[in-house]
Amino acid sequence: MLAGLSSILGVSIVGAADAQEQNSKVSIGYTFATVDDADLGLITARYNYSFTDYFAVEGDIGFGISDGELDIGDEFDGAFVPVASEASADFAGGLFAVGQYPFDVKGSNVFLRIGYQFSSIDSEADDFDVNVDVDADGFAAGLGLNYFFTDRHGVRFDYTYYNAEVDFEDFDVSGSDATPMIIMGGEEEVDVDQFTVAYVFQF
Repeated sequence: MLAGLSSILGVSIVGAADAQEQNSKVSIGYTFATVDDADLGLITARYNYSFTDYFAVEGDIGFGISDGELDIGDEFDGAFVPVASEASADFAGGLFAVGQYPFDVKGSNVFLRIGYQFSSIDSEADDFDVNVDVDADGFAAGLGLNYFFTDRHGVRFDYTYYNAEVDFEDFDVSGSDATPMIIMGGEEEVDVDQFTVAYVFQF
């Protein structure tokens, strides 16, 4: 009898510990990003590790899946970018510190995050055979919500602002019409708004 009660108690304690030790979250979803006049789409994957109920770190990486029409030729002084071009995000990534506040027993929470992002954007002229690849990085911050339907499965909604510093000193230009063009250097800041909807799994 006592042995049976001990076994039940032991299983209960282990089960409770497992339920409390769900410190990791992985998510995959769609990110809609606006870069000046262009609307871009990315598939974004994230990993989040919680040190406490209130503090976590996370990293994300995304790959472009939909293009947008970009018109920034007049905005980057001293740097050539096709005035009318098709733009796509080759990839984007980031590292963030996260402050979070849980509001139910399943692990749902609201959060704020602050960190650093980097990205690469490919721009292809509509009327010329010119392709320009530029890299950017900079400060990023956002807020969002994780909502869990069960102890494991949920959805994530978030918004992230990205102050991208585009480096025109370090870029690639290709295409048959690119040779006679003189490319000037310089840096420019671009405001990027990003909205993500994702499936999230915690373990």
